[in-house]
Amino acid sequence: MAPPIDEMMSRLGVAPALTGTNADGVAAFERDVEAPLPAVYRTFLNRYGGVRPAGQIEYPIREPCPWGQRGIVSRFFGLSDDPDMDIRRATLETYAGRIPDETIPIAEDPGGNLVVLGVEGMVKDRVFFWDHEHREAGGRLNEMAAELTETGEDLRRYDAHRLIRRWEERFPERRSKPLGYGNVYTVAESFAAFLSSLVVATD
Repeated sequence: MAPPIDEMMSRLGVAPALTGTNADGVAAFERDVEAPLPAVYRTFLNRYGGVRPAGQIEYPIREPCPWGQRGIVSRFFGLSDDPDMDIRRATLETYAGRIPDETIPIAEDPGGNLVVLGVEGMVKDRVFFWDHEHREAGGRLNEMAAELTETGEDLRRYDAHRLIRRWEERFPERRSKPLGYGNVYTVAESFAAFLSSLVVATD
C-alpha cells in the first residue's frame, strides 16, 4: 500500500501549500473540465497545488521519449491567483487544444514540458509526459504543412501544435498513436504511482 501523500512529499522535501484549496474551488474546476478528478489527485491538489519544489524532483518516463527517460518537476499547478501557477488557466486557456482532450496539466518542467493527468475515458488517472516541442515530428512540419495545404487548409493562423493536430485529423491512417498523443509518453498508470516514482535528483 502506498504511503500517505504527506509522507511521500516530505521524503522529497516538499512542504504543503501555505493555504489549502477549498472544496468549492475543486468542485468548480471539476465542473469546468466536465469530469471528476481522480480521488488521490483531488487530495493532492488540496494540499500541494501551486507548490514549487525547492530542489529538483525527477520521475521516470516509461516509454521511449526524445527527451530521455527522466522528467523533471519544477512546479505543480494549483488553484491559484498567480496566473503562471493556476491550473484553471493552464487547462482552459494556455494548453486548451494542445494537450489531449481527456487530460489536464498538473506539473511543468523548466523547459515548458508538462506532466498531464487523464481525467476521463481510457486514460483516467493515468499520467503522461507531454513534449511541448513535438520532437516526434522530427523536422516534418514543413512536409505536414504542404500536405495540409494540398487539401485546401488555410494555415495562416496555425501554430505548430494546431498544425500537427490538424494533420493527425486529416491523415488518421498515418498516425502511430491516438489523436493528440503523438508527443505524449507514458509515465505511470495512476497518480498514486506517479507520486511514488518521484525522487530527488542526485546529479
